[in-house]
Amino acid sequence: MQITPKRILLFPLIFLVVLSMARVYDVNFWKDYFSLKNSIKANNIIKVKQAIESGTNVNQPFTDGSTPLTYAAENGCLEVVELLLTNGADVNLKANNSCTALMCAATQEHLKVVELLLTNGADVNLKTNDGATALMCAATKGSLEVVESLLAKGADVNQQRLDGTTALMCAAENGSLEIAELLLAKGANANQQRNDGITPLICAATQGSLDVVKVLLAKGANANQQKSDGVTPLMCVANNGHLEAVKLLLANDTNIDEQNNYGWTALIYTAHLGHLEIAKLLLANGTDVNLKRNDGWTALTVAKNKGHSEVAELLLTYKANY
Repeated sequence: MQITPKRILLFPLIFLVVLSMARVYDVNFWKDYFSLKNSIKANNIIKVKQAIESGTNVNQPFTDGSTPLTYAAENGCLEVVELLLTNGADVNLKANNSCTALMCAATQEHLKVVELLLTNGADVNLKTNDGATALMCAATKGSLEVVESLLAKGADVNQQRLDGTTALMCAAENGSLEIAELLLAKGANANQQRNDGITPLICAATQGSLDVVKVLLAKGANANQQKSDGVTPLMCVANNGHLEAVKLLLANDTNIDEQNNYGWTALIYTAHLGHLEIAKLLLANGTDVNLKRNDGWTALTVAKNKGHSEVAELLLTYKANY
């Protein structure tokens, strides 16, 4: 098409028409949605009713990707959630972040909202794009009552995220003893591994959650199960200086001289960070003082290199070599 001066003059006119239509769209369409979102945030049930009565689609996402229901659930607006459900809100509709209203409520520990959503048909086992469930959200937050409600409605206790994480791992990582006990009582696998080999025991051991470590061991957790890089629970607690957890694992037949893929042992981890009391405990329990990393370094070499003189002197009393 040939561009003539006459046609060029039409461009501004076309632009003005499009702009005018867009402004009408904004006024007539977005006005109600901005009003609805602000009313939900303020927990103003009267204005939410007015917005619905004016014809607002209760399943239309807001500009941030949340839906009216997920937004209300996240903010704990119980009456608003009930009103939205009564007026046709899809209880399982996901926001742009792939979270459902149930997940939002569980994450924020809004128990009554969780119960209302479950009563209205919320799918307790729906997943986000990365595979997370409402149960994992609640376990991560340490909300026992929410976990109980979800389990009562059939939440899959062993469901995994795409990376292999389970609700039990979430609880173990956060030191949530009661939730870990409940999940185990409901059949959670104490030896389930994440894609990188991490287990619930390794999660608890890394954080030094002694009570959770005890419960997991009592339920059959393998004290010697390794991550994909060969790291064991004992290495985790030794590395992080958790003396009591080291004692507990040693009392549960852990392999004191296990080496990871790079040759590190619990003693070498201890020497690396200068944990003197743990070094004493490992040595008293017969650890091999002269095992070497893949690069040839022993615990003594590591302790000397890191300037941990007390650990180095202790190792020498056990006839350690460089």
